Amino acid sequence: MRSAQAGGVASRRCAHVIEIPTAEEPYNTTIKNTDTVDGADVAQVYVHQQYSTLPRPEKELKGFQKVFLKAGESKTISIKLNEDAFQYYNDQLNQWVMEPGKFDVLVGNSSKNILLKETVQL
Repeated sequence: MRSAQAGGVASRRCAHVIEIPTAEEPYNTTIKNTDTVDGADVAQVYVHQQYSTLPRPEKELKGFQKVFLKAGESKTISIKLNEDAFQYYNDQLNQWVMEPGKFDVLVGNSSKNILLKETVQL
């Protein structure tokens, strides 16, 4: 299992750490409130397929979890992505498909504030 870390989030003053899973393991993200007041943040996990037969969105939200933190507190949350997270509906075949290839797994507290990126091969 690999891990990556991003610095504090300026608008929320939280730090994120994520462990990239293998197979069916969950994505574990540690969020720390680096501010002096209690607050909350939302860890969001997006998936992007680097190459697809059909056009797909740049980022697809596949999981999220809100966490409430006291000042200085850290919590680890788990977001599980199963094979459904890497599938899309092919309207030409009229069925769900999962094309093998490279996928970017992106983590942030919004789609415009991606803090971590990891590429996985499926």
